[in-house]
Amino acid sequence: MREPIGDLKTSVGASLNSASGRALVPLIDLHSIDMRFYPWIPKEAECYHLPFLGEAAETQKDEKVLCSRAAVHRQSQKQSQERILSGCKVLHSCTAVCGPRIKASGLKLRFCTNETQATREKFVKKLQGLGFDISVAEVTAPAPAACRLLKERGLRPHLLVHDDLVPEFAEIDKTNPNCVVVGDAAENFSYANVNEAFRVLIGLEKPVLISLGRGRYYKETDGLKLDVGAYMKALEYACDVEAEVVGKPAKAFFESALAEMGVPPREAIMIGDDIVSDVGGAQQCGMRAVQVRTGKYRPCDENHPQVKPDAYVNNLAEAVDVILSQL
Repeated sequence: MREPIGDLKTSVGASLNSASGRALVPLIDLHSIDMRFYPWIPKEAECYHLPFLGEAAETQKDEKVLCSRAAVHRQSQKQSQERILSGCKVLHSCTAVCGPRIKASGLKLRFCTNETQATREKFVKKLQGLGFDISVAEVTAPAPAACRLLKERGLRPHLLVHDDLVPEFAEIDKTNPNCVVVGDAAENFSYANVNEAFRVLIGLEKPVLISLGRGRYYKETDGLKLDVGAYMKALEYACDVEAEVVGKPAKAFFESALAEMGVPPREAIMIGDDIVSDVGGAQQCGMRAVQVRTGKYRPCDENHPQVKPDAYVNNLAEAVDVILSQL
């Protein structure tokens, strides 16, 4: 088991260099970007949300939002200005983290996500609209990897996924399914839909279950929510089959991202908020990994019995500062 460096800001002499002495190439988990500080979306209104998680977080009752906004307007002008200036500072920092500073340094960069509630094109477009320097080609996501696997093996999937993800499978033959693909289907995880997937699997001579991730839960602005892993486990148990995971923390997911960059594991570092999927998955692949104290991070993560990050940081900007300081 690895012994963590600890807190990068307080660890004297802490280094994230590779074995060769070069600065490590960063792979960044998109969900670890803390969107709460965007100045034009007041925290008090409780209607902000991560741009790649669909519109699920904007379900607050109109009355509650109106009352909250009224409370915001009652703040003094000075307080509002201070909050906006503070938010702008963090926004500038996040925008810098997600591209320009790293790219200007000459380091390669990859964004990794288990996002399966939207196509890559959709959530990348939203991020670009918020000022992030990111392209679809820089994103590694589970759905395209699953499509490659389906084509290579001649599999025809029954899809238990979010409606907004279906376009990713447009070129895949789905007639007479001989496997099931499950992603974060959100409201589509109804009893009827899960049971239909179960019937397809149980009716196959050799059941094949492909999961676009193994996460237990994720965080949106209205709280924690069950992730695809919970439903994957239910189908595994009911059909006595082991799922093939194509998203994090699967080793193949990280190997795919590294292959696309042409970088060996020992020369790369994962930066993310999930102790198991981001940190554990990357370390299992031979990479180093840093946990960010944003998103789904919880203090108890630092006492995880199996996974120990190489370091902890309070935000992505801090992690990038350390990486670039090694150049």
